[in-house]
Amino acid sequence: MVIGGIMEFKRDNTERRKFPRVNTAFDVECSVEGVGHSEKRSLAKNIGMGGIYLITYKKLEIDSILSLKIHLPDGKEPFRTKGRLVWEREFTSQDSIVRYDVGIEFLKIEERNSQRLSLYISQLPN
Repeated sequence: MVIGGIMEFKRDNTERRKFPRVNTAFDVECSVEGVGHSEKRSLAKNIGMGGIYLITYKKLEIDSILSLKIHLPDGKEPFRTKGRLVWEREFTSQDSIVRYDVGIEFLKIEERNSQRLSLYISQLPN
């Protein structure tokens, strides 16, 4: 079954991604399209050409369209893109703060930013 084009599950429920992901950590600002809220800072945990996994402090709705400002740690200005929330998982950390793991499928990335993201990913260990 394909979920939002990001991951595919085999019959034994093991995950098989369409695009490889690499673990990383950098800031991402995100806001829900059409809601008018200000951007909230989140932390990227992994990224691939098809999407990104973030930790957020606010519950978001599945299928929400998000505006993302991605701060790759490559010394260049952040870039903007759009994504769709395909999964969310709530967790409470040791400091008793509720957080959310979220998976976002990229919807549209400009070619120059796609090339930049590809270069960044290729320089990280798998």
